[in-house]
Amino acid sequence: MTAAFLASTAVAVSYLCVENGRLILPDQLQLALVLVAMICVLFYDRSRSRSWLVAAGIFAGLSAGTKYLGGFVILPALGAVLLESRRGWTRAAVDTALLAVSALVGFVVSVPAVVVHTHDVLVGLHYQFGHQAGGHLGYDLASKGWWY
Repeated sequence: MTAAFLASTAVAVSYLCVENGRLILPDQLQLALVLVAMICVLFYDRSRSRSWLVAAGIFAGLSAGTKYLGGFVILPALGAVLLESRRGWTRAAVDTALLAVSALVGFVVSVPAVVVHTHDVLVGLHYQFGHQAGGHLGYDLASKGWWY
């Protein structure tokens, strides 16, 4: 736990985080939500308490709401659930469903437009998938920005 705190502190005060922090970007918020989700996954992995799993799902959903790629933080939680399937597949299925529902709740809380303007959100998501598939790796050379 001390190592995670020190690592997150080092990242939080790193040059890129501080430099980008003055801009209106969701990266710092996403980083914080990903770190909280991962801490919840670690606590779940140690205790097998479903409350930590629900918290991990909620923070994964909130992270996905800041930037879609933040949703990938749900994979370690899913891995923790499935690796402990020796307790029974029924418990693993229930825990997986609980994780998915809690992540969905977190996502809807952070992006309520998913419910209100579903079609527009899906069109925008389709555009982003197409844009990323076209090889967009960061800022183009005409823009002033950071590549990382």
